Amino acid sequence: MNRVMDEKVSALFYRAIEEIALDEKSGSYQSLKSIIGVATGLHNLKVAIISCHKENNIYSSNVLFRSLIEHYAKFLILMYRYSSENNNDVGKDNLIFARAHELKSYGNALKLYKDLVGKDSSMVRYKKAIEKLSDEAASKTSAELKDAFDQFGYRNVAKYFEANENYFFKNKLEVFAPMMLEYSELSTFVHAGPEANDSGADISDAYVNRQLENAFGLAAAVYSMTLLALSRKHPETFDIHRKIDEIVNSQT
Repeated sequence: MNRVMDEKVSALFYRAIEEIALDEKSGSYQSLKSIIGVATGLHNLKVAIISCHKENNIYSSNVLFRSLIEHYAKFLILMYRYSSENNNDVGKDNLIFARAHELKSYGNALKLYKDLVGKDSSMVRYKKAIEKLSDEAASKTSAELKDAFDQFGYRNVAKYFEANENYFFKNKLEVFAPMMLEYSELSTFVHAGPEANDSGADISDAYVNRQLENAFGLAAAVYSMTLLALSRKHPETFDIHRKIDEIVNSQT
């Protein structure tokens, strides 16, 4: 995909999303909210990657593209489980249990802060924040919350799809598989690895163009699948989903 096509599908997606009001009382509210949340996050990363390329800031675009791959992996598991289960379970895993794990991790950071500076932090206590999420989250063990969080990691996404074949997602996985290799290669930029600065001089125009095309392609796939998921409760989004697919397929 090129930038012109990307702008077209982005506009279609956002016009559709802006007209949707999710029903908080529905049995799939949390799942659909999670899907839309990750989709919009991925969109924002794509926009930031474009800005980095305009400024010839490839180091930052590599960091952002690695995060975009993570968003795509998480989106796939959200979408797959929602399409298979048609309920709120994966949404609860994301918005409640994975969030509770993040709060516990933040609590550990507070403890480290206290150890380092010799005084307690005045920030809100994480345990009370977990209790506010839900009684069920508060009753979970740390290991159970970590499992809910870890299922969205790219390695576990790959393992999940290896064990759960699905025709609809087969072509999505064919795109995702090589992204796993790139995700690993880009680790050096995220973690200030020794190869990060050394590789900067070797960046070619072909590399830059490929990264942009991949960002456009992953975003378009996410836009399309998000609207398909929404079409169960909001049938009007199906035609826009199909229109995005037509635009994407016209470029292949």
